[in-house]
Amino acid sequence: MIQFFRDLSMRWKVVSVVMLVIVPVLLLSTCVVMVTDVVSMRSGLAERVTALARVASINTAAALAFMDEEAAEEVFNALGSERDVLQIRIRTLDGKLFARYRSREVRHELRLRRIDRYEAAHPESMALGRLLAGEPLTRFCDDYLDVRLLVSVKGKALGVMDLQYDTGELRQRIFYQVALTSVVFLCGILLAFLLAVGLHRLISMPLNAVAGAMENLAARRDYSIRLDVGRADELGTLIRAFNGMLEQIQLRDEDLRQARDAAEAGSLAKSQFLAVMSHEIRTPMNGIIGMAELLSGTQLDERQRHFVRTIQVSAESLLDIISDVLDFSKIEAGRLELERVEFDLHSLMGRISDLLSETARRKGLELITRISPHCSSRVLGDPGRLRQILMNLVSNAVKFTEAGYVQLSLSCLEETDDEIRIRIAVKDTGIGLSFEEQSRIFDRFSQADSSTSRRYGGTGLGLAISKQLVELMHGTLTLDSLPGHGSLFQIELNLPKASPGPSGQALDLKGLRVLLVDGDRDGAARLIDDCSVLGIEVLQIPHLGEAMALALTQAAGGNGFSLFVLDEAQLPPLDLPVGRVLRDLIDQAMGAVLLCERESGGAKPPGWDGLECLVRPMECHVLTRALGAMIHSSPLGEDRAFSAPDRQGGERPSLGLRVLVAEDNPVNQDVIDSMLSVLGCKAVMCADGQALLAELARSDYDLVLMDCQMPLMDGYETTRRLRSREQTRGSHLPVIALTAYAMEGDRERAMAAGMDDYLVKPFKLADLAKMLRRWTASG
Repeated sequence: MIQFFRDLSMRWKVVSVVMLVIVPVLLLSTCVVMVTDVVSMRSGLAERVTALARVASINTAAALAFMDEEAAEEVFNALGSERDVLQIRIRTLDGKLFARYRSREVRHELRLRRIDRYEAAHPESMALGRLLAGEPLTRFCDDYLDVRLLVSVKGKALGVMDLQYDTGELRQRIFYQVALTSVVFLCGILLAFLLAVGLHRLISMPLNAVAGAMENLAARRDYSIRLDVGRADELGTLIRAFNGMLEQIQLRDEDLRQARDAAEAGSLAKSQFLAVMSHEIRTPMNGIIGMAELLSGTQLDERQRHFVRTIQVSAESLLDIISDVLDFSKIEAGRLELERVEFDLHSLMGRISDLLSETARRKGLELITRISPHCSSRVLGDPGRLRQILMNLVSNAVKFTEAGYVQLSLSCLEETDDEIRIRIAVKDTGIGLSFEEQSRIFDRFSQADSSTSRRYGGTGLGLAISKQLVELMHGTLTLDSLPGHGSLFQIELNLPKASPGPSGQALDLKGLRVLLVDGDRDGAARLIDDCSVLGIEVLQIPHLGEAMALALTQAAGGNGFSLFVLDEAQLPPLDLPVGRVLRDLIDQAMGAVLLCERESGGAKPPGWDGLECLVRPMECHVLTRALGAMIHSSPLGEDRAFSAPDRQGGERPSLGLRVLVAEDNPVNQDVIDSMLSVLGCKAVMCADGQALLAELARSDYDLVLMDCQMPLMDGYETTRRLRSREQTRGSHLPVIALTAYAMEGDRERAMAAGMDDYLVKPFKLADLAKMLRRWTASG
């Protein structure tokens, strides 16, 4: 009820309040008046009929004393002129009827018979004991009044007079009185309702005006609305305050609008500035990185090679800083979008470990990778951004750890048919962080303290970007650390599962048998347990002689091993009989790999240089990658589709393509021309779009590398005109955008202009080769 009243409009609230006050008061007053009138009318009738009975008793007392019935009846007949007298009876003290009068009117006949039947059924009602001495007894029955009193002379009781009087007139008067009172009550209610309805306008209409104004404000956000006051009461005060509030909001809204416009203009200017700076910095960086990479492939002495390597590391560090600034700008502007593609989670983790293992070993650290074999490998997500997050966390762990280890681990928290919840942890034994330092470590441009910043360097953007990227993936990134006891970063993500791909875990590896020749029992026990989940049987033998004896026995019984994992230190020379036997066993199997202390391996015995070197302690995911590579006859890892030329200028692949290049920067022309020459491609350079279109009109080419920013005619307009020509010829020439712009929307702009792909400067020789292979594979 209270909720219903609360939801009523202001109009009906006012009406309800007025009616709730007036109706009970009016009802109570009406009831009091009605009861008072009824009681008064009954009392008046009783007094009048009692007086009539007294007169009759006085006039009949003498007749009763002398037992003169005729005289008594004459008196009764005289009283019978009262039309409502039903009957009068006198009885002696012993109960005998002395005289009686009965009304002769027909309307009283039925009532008189009912009275007789009642008295016959209740003779005790005539008993004298019920009369008070000298006082009459009155009793209202259903439709008549019964009055009884003693007939006496000089105080001596002679008999009892009983008079019944018709109360029909009284009932009629009471009915009229109730009807009149009810009409007055209803008229009072109606009048109160009309007054309440009129009164609500004085209260609710101003409030409705305020409510309507607020609705208009919410709908149209027009703060120029003002309400007419026109009154000096509290509602007028409310309206004046409301108008004042609107005025303040209007002024503040105008200030906010100006501030927003200024912020948007500043953000646009910042984005344009970052785009221009990205282009201007990446363009010379492309020349630096490209030339350094080409120079590293020439004949250099060790000192010169050190100089080139320093240039490459410095250039890539500068490029990482630029990328961090651009990423942070995109995230801050809300313009960073995540990809949703299939990728292999295990391979991604393995590549990160491979890329940073050498850096860790140079510092004397052990980089451990733990990947749970229970965790599904093929998932949907953004592998590039996940790689960026993990590279940042692991490289930070390596940077801030002086001794001990850095561990990268992947575990499965929960798995359904469609989704997997994973936890990726990066643990180190580094300097650790205090609680205060942890509270700000994810802030932008922040590191643990100033001394750390001076010692280790960095922009302080990496962890801030990683935190925001994880949140964009709807995951969590947490930190647990103590000063001097290292740090533990943990990422929890929900990733949709993808269809199985060519990863190690997606392969059917059940039944494969691996012979591990290594004396590390603890590492072997962990490898055996993890691989057993995948159905791979790993047998560990500490010494090569015992292992070969077992392998020969198994091979003779037709149950040979699929893969040999050999301790590099125990390899025998191939010119010895034991070496030749081992080579025969390996030739009968899928292959073999070596366990080395370092990825490059030590000085191997002659004839064993072609074996893959895996760094101990070997993990299950590394072994499955090796098996997958052997099964598919492909290099390990997805990033080795084109390996960089070796440092001694070994044999390079020849793509044999005719490539037309649009590039206005002379340094970049030289870089691209040199890279294409290394790849066995013939390149023709054009400084602008007009020259490129003219060259295409003269000769045919397999592919176009198109710089987007050029004088006279940029790459976008050039591509649009090229596609317009092709519509009439029915051909299609692949066009790859070469641009230093890496902001959000630049790729989409290139695609909208008709380009087929997008290569961001600076790029490496492997990136260019992979792009050329992709778009010329069909030819």
